[in-house]
Amino acid sequence: MICFISSNLWPYTLGGGERRYYEFALELMRRGYYVRYVTYGWGPSEIPLVPAGVPPPLYDSSGRRRLWPAVSFAWRVARAVRKAGCRVVDASVPYTEVCLLPRGCTILTLFEFWGRRWREYFGPFVGRGVEWLERRLVSWPRVVVVLSNFVGERVRRVRGDVRVVPFGLRLEEYLEHRGLGKEFDVAIVSRLVPYKGVLEALEALRLVGRRLRVAVVGDGPLRDAVKRTAESLDHSVSLFFRASEEEKRESPLSRSPSSPDLRWPSRRSC
Repeated sequence: MICFISSNLWPYTLGGGERRYYEFALELMRRGYYVRYVTYGWGPSEIPLVPAGVPPPLYDSSGRRRLWPAVSFAWRVARAVRKAGCRVVDASVPYTEVCLLPRGCTILTLFEFWGRRWREYFGPFVGRGVEWLERRLVSWPRVVVVLSNFVGERVRRVRGDVRVVPFGLRLEEYLEHRGLGKEFDVAIVSRLVPYKGVLEALEALRLVGRRLRVAVVGDGPLRDAVKRTAESLDHSVSLFFRASEEEKRESPLSRSPSSPDLRWPSRRSC
């Protein structure tokens, strides 16, 4: 049995990492493999779930990961994996569970490697501890998988045998809409938190000499800051704080940003 571990679950969290895991699990099931998803009890899912309790608030008011849920999730997952009898374990966010899992059958799928940047994220004291833990986690499992060469180069400073497996989204779902009724020159889709770089991306557009049509899709603690920055640009910027996944694919953003059908249910953005 193959067990996928993540504290978040698609489509209850609309993020790229969650989408990747969900797609991989479904594809393995289509090929006849016995798959389980170890996560919080988010709700109904096409993938059989091994619930690790009721989902707590995972992020603070600044959009940062809360530490205690990440630690408690690790203990819950370790028990769940033993009870489920997982033969292959693919572990991901929040990664804290990795050192409590059987080393010989554990794969770590690492979306990002932060290193010293944890000191900016959690502050100098706590950040140093998280930085040390990240290095230990990367050193523990049998296999480490990263999604890009960029992340791979960072991880190889800690261990050399890193496998690069691209993101895994079905590009045809997006490319089929390419060029249809193009409304924008630039689209930014992201959760609006500091480490996603949305403000920096908007600031970089000041360097472009011609007037652009820009769409920003997402929500988060930086909503007001993004709005102020967008209003200060010489470009035409449309803000979509609510959009469904299908609308993200199609970029059907010719509708007014205030259109009521651009509202999501209460799910976390990107």
